Amino acid sequence: MARLYLSFNYADYQSATIVNNACKFKQVASTIFLDESIWNGALKKGEAGIRELVDTAVSRSDVTAFLVGRTTYSNKWCLYALRQCIEKKKGVFGIHLPNQMSPGRAEWLTGKGFPVHEWDSNSLKSYIITAVQKSLTKAS
Repeated sequence: MARLYLSFNYADYQSATIVNNACKFKQVASTIFLDESIWNGALKKGEAGIRELVDTAVSRSDVTAFLVGRTTYSNKWCLYALRQCIEKKKGVFGIHLPNQMSPGRAEWLTGKGFPVHEWDSNSLKSYIITAVQKSLTKAS
């Protein structure tokens, strides 16, 4: 089972929990989901604490799903996570968050060659498998 890091802007926390719960319920991936208590603990340590938290999550994952909300494209820590994923040749894809009035901007991912999908819990496993396979091809 793949280890999936869910990266998102905390303004979209409630919608992000839908994706996390679907991963657990459908048993499609072991998720690294940084809930508010973990994130707030890192915030107390400042930028170095947040950087360490994101670095650990990326290192421990096989693939990162960026949960695309209205302002994810400009979130400093999502952009940092993306740079780390690219550097470490991790699998990457985006998912437009469920329950959003309008889809978030996705060109910050698609412009780098990463797919962005509409939310569909039934297709989640195939998104993960495809991203892992693509990362393995890059790594070799």
